[in-house]
Formats: sequence, C-alpha cells, structure tokens
Amino acid sequence: MDIKKSAFWISFIAMSGKCLGFFREVALSHFYGASDIADAYIMAGNIVGVLFGWIGTVYLCYTPVYLEVVHHKGEKQANRFTGIVISSLFILSVFCILLTYLFPQVFVSMVAPGFTESTAKITIEFLLVAVLILLVEPIIFPLKAYLECNKHFIVSSSSDFFLSFTQLSLIFFSGLYNYRILPYAMFVPYVIQAVIVYAGSRKNGFVLKPCLRYSEDMKTLLFLIVPYFLSSLVIEINSLVDRYFASTLQSGTVSSINYASILNSFFVNVFSIAIVTILYPRLAAAAVSKKEEQYAHDLSTGIKLVSFLFIPITVGACLLSTNIISCVFGHGRFGAEDIERTSSIFTMYIISIFFVALRELLFRSLYSRKNMKLPLLMGVLSTTMNVVLNMILVRNMGASGLALATSLSTLSVTPILLFSILRKNSAIDTTDLFRFLGKIGLMAFVMGIAVFLLKCYYSIPISGYLGQWMNLLLYTITGIAVYFSLTFLWKPKFIKPNQER
Repeated sequence: MDIKKSAFWISFIAMSGKCLGFFREVALSHFYGASDIADAYIMAGNIVGVLFGWIGTVYLCYTPVYLEVVHHKGEKQANRFTGIVISSLFILSVFCILLTYLFPQVFVSMVAPGFTESTAKITIEFLLVAVLILLVEPIIFPLKAYLECNKHFIVSSSSDFFLSFTQLSLIFFSGLYNYRILPYAMFVPYVIQAVIVYAGSRKNGFVLKPCLRYSEDMKTLLFLIVPYFLSSLVIEINSLVDRYFASTLQSGTVSSINYASILNSFFVNVFSIAIVTILYPRLAAAAVSKKEEQYAHDLSTGIKLVSFLFIPITVGACLLSTNIISCVFGHGRFGAEDIERTSSIFTMYIISIFFVALRELLFRSLYSRKNMKLPLLMGVLSTTMNVVLNMILVRNMGASGLALATSLSTLSVTPILLFSILRKNSAIDTTDLFRFLGKIGLMAFVMGIAVFLLKCYYSIPISGYLGQWMNLLLYTITGIAVYFSLTFLWKPKFIKPNQER
C-alpha cells in the first residue's frame, strides 16, 4: 500500500477511533457529569499514566534501534531483540503492580491531596484495577512500533480503534448498571489491543520468544529510554500539575479540565496521527542510512502539513469553543455551569494546539536521530514555566488559568525548539518554509473573520439541542469552504518544484 493510501486509511481509522474516544468522554460526562466518581476515574488513570508511563517510552525509542538492527544485523536478530524488550518490560511491570497494591493510599494522597476521604477511597478502588494495564503494555508498545516499522500501519491504527470501542461500551454499561464496572474500562480494552497487535505481528512473521539477555542493542535502547522517559515524564507532570491545583478547587474541576483536555487532544490526534505515524519511520530510516536530503524533505513536508491543518483549526476552535462544548457535553448531568467552566478551559487549551502538534512532530524528528537530550531540556523548561504560571494565574482565573499556563508554556518553548532544529538542518529551505507559514496564517485569518461575522449576524432560528448542532455545522462548513477556496486561489506549495517526485 502506497503512502497516500496509507495516510488516508490511517486518518480514517484514527478519526473513527477518536470519534469513539470522543463519545467515550461524552458518555462519561452524561452518566457521571463533573462528579466525584468521574474525578476518581480520571485521577486513577492519571496516576498510572504519570507514575508508570515510562513503559510507553519504548514505543518511540524502539523504532530507531530496531531499524538499525535490521539494517546491520538482519530481521532475525531484530525479532530476537524485540523479544528481549518485551520480556524485560514485563518483569518491571509486575514489580510496579506489586508496589501499587502495597501502597495505593500513598500514590493517591501524593497526586490528589485535595480529594475528600470518600473521593480518595473510590480513587484507590479504581487504581487497583487500572494498574493491571501494566500486564499488557509491554506487548502493546513494542509491537505497535514493530508493525509501523514494517509498514503495517493499518493494523496498528485499528488496535486503537478497538481500544476506544471497548472503553465506550464498558463506560456505557457502568452508567446503566453499576459504577464499579467503570475501572474495567481502563484495563479490559488494553487486553484486547494486545491481542490485536500480537496477531498482526505473528502474521508478519514475528514469534514471541521470552528471553532476558543484555546486549549492545539493549544498551543503546536504555540510553535512549532514560532521557526520553524523563522528557515524557516532564510533559506528563505538566498535566499532573494542572490536576494537582485543580484538586484544590471546587468539586468537578478535575473533570472539567479532563473533558476540555480530551477534546483538545481529539483535534491534535485525529489530524496529526497520519502525518506522524508515517513520517517517523521514514525519518528514522533516512537517519540510519544518512540520507540528509530525504530527511530534510520529509521533515519540511511534515511541518507544512501540520501548519496547513492546525493553524485554521486553532482559529476556528477558538471562535466556536462555547458552541463545541455545548453540543458535545451539554446534556445529561452536564449543566450550564459545567458548560461555561469547560468551554473557558477549552479555549485556553486550544490556543496552543498548533504548537502542540508541531512539538510532537519536532520531537519525533529528534528521536529518529536518537537525540533525546533536547526534548528533555525543552520539557524541563516548559514544565518550570507551567508551574510558575499556574501559581500566578490560578489565583485570579481558577481552572482557566491552569489551562492558560499550560498553553503559554508550550507557546514559549516550541518556537525555540523549531529554530534549534532548523539551525542544525541546513538542507531545509527556511525561506520557503516561513513563506508558506505566512500564507497559511493569512488564509486562516481571513477564514476567522468570515466565521466571526457570520456568528455575530446570523444563526439558524431553531432552539434546543438540534439548533445548537445546526449552527455549529453551519459555522464549521462556512470556515472550511472559505479556507479551501483560498487554498485553491493561492495554491500554497507543500513541495518545492525541484523536490517534486
């Protein structure tokens, strides 16, 4: 399957999966609103993600090492390396599970000190189920990367789709029957995902043979994992810091931040996943083969694609933030106060969505060259700024100040990261790149004016939930039509004429 077809199907599957994930959050808000149970569910997931998220670091660190082993030693040795990685991670995961079962109260009180006794008790109950995810993550992350390195993007993306589908189903059943089913929506879906990625890997010829052996390849992987884990941990701490401050605010604030953050992540993941999923193995392969022109071409194209998609999304989502939150969450136990608070938080998050997507692509470009130090440095700088801004802004802006602090830290650090990478990659035509960015910015500005004027002077005269959705669709379709009309007229070039293939 060629790159264009892969990109289409990855985008389609990702959008379908993220829509299910979207409905998952809608179902959570419908059945539990911004309640103690929702806060406990979200916090239990956050504890596992932040404290034991280092397992997920293998997903990105594995790719350049695996491709290097294939390039120099062959596929058989690369498969043996994969088995060693999975076995090593499983042993460490079992230890982490035992640690959680011994000291659950310590983890909850450390991460959510502002929770009431009843909320903390529910969080502990949920955490003891959620932490079982660690039993299958050692299979999921290496094998997802393995599939993508072997260009089986569809199987890898499909596993995420079934993950979201199972989560949605279990949240729905918990809302209908018993909230105690809710934590299993964190564990059971990952078991299903592990089965899917392993089946796909077996079809490609991989057979898991448990083995514990230290080698030069494992040494290389460890040297990549440590700084990457620290940088990803620092990014997770950004989220954890928000929730730490949020747990000290009124009940439901953690849930509101989560709903706004999930919606923000929906936009980022749906529209960037195809770009990043396809380009990362290509960048890693170009780096291993020392093809600098190919590397620069792929990175420049990726930056342009991210800009083309996310600059107008930023403008449109900011203008329509209240409409979006009302349509998506404005039903069930999610009241008017929840809508107002969540839409304000969402607006503060969405202003940095372009820089979040660009940061992810730039980090992948560095990982493909085994450069883990610069992302770590940028992460530390961003988190430091976030903590300082949180303490300043939360006093006057509450939960919205927490989201704004996160966005401002990203807005400040990402340009530094971009210029640092461009300075070290002389093969990238920076003049052409910034001319492209300027044209996209102008097109998004004109689109924003059109949507703003339409929103101010016209709305479909239908009340209720149907009217909200019809107006949102009207404004969205208008923005898309204006933007793509300008694209047709101004024809921004993704590839320079002398680079076309």
